[in-house]
Amino acid sequence: MGRVPVTVQLYQSIMGTFPDELLRESIQYQDHRGRRVTSPTGIPKGADFLQLPVVFVSYLQAVEFCNQLSLRFGLPLVYPRTILKRTAAGFRLPTEAEWEKAARGATDSRIYPWGNEMAGLSRANFGRTGLSGPVRDRPERLLLYPPIISVFKYDNAMSPFGVFQMAGNVAEWVSDWYEKDYYKTAPDKNPKGPDKGTQKAFRGGGWIDSTPSVRVSQRNGTDPKTSMNWMGM
Repeated sequence: MGRVPVTVQLYQSIMGTFPDELLRESIQYQDHRGRRVTSPTGIPKGADFLQLPVVFVSYLQAVEFCNQLSLRFGLPLVYPRTILKRTAAGFRLPTEAEWEKAARGATDSRIYPWGNEMAGLSRANFGRTGLSGPVRDRPERLLLYPPIISVFKYDNAMSPFGVFQMAGNVAEWVSDWYEKDYYKTAPDKNPKGPDKGTQKAFRGGGWIDSTPSVRVSQRNGTDPKTSMNWMGM
């Protein structure tokens, strides 16, 4: 697992382009001076922009990124077009169980990646509790939320395995199909998720979420074609 979310720069270098919606839509982010900046549509993008986590990436695009990264390093594909090959040596998305272990530690029951202390803006990038409402349909609401930040911020809130931003900033796709009650009957060791489904799981919460959604235990799922300005990998 990477120590930081996949950046805009890495995504562009592997895929040769930005996600389509990231070119068409403006996003608000924090530059290296701490200022709130609105990205221009199209290209070019600034250096600060390239260190942001890539967003507007669907599950299907995340899988294709993994395949292209595998090809770049000469590794077999985990996601060939016909069947998932979990044992292949190429790059892939983590399972929900792997993601949660990376966030909590090997035997820890902590609430957040850094421990049990309440989440705050000194440790994670997320919206205020009780804040809700459509952002895309009402762009002025963006000012009520924090801007997206560099993947390298919050070194004081790393998980026990040294992974950055497993709470807030952007939610992260994982490989499992999502089923609300899966863990009531799942294997105790290394569960791989349901064999089929209609939604793919994501974890971690994003800048748009409130405190409960950035807990390590929080689970969600959505259509694998979904691409949002708070979703990365």
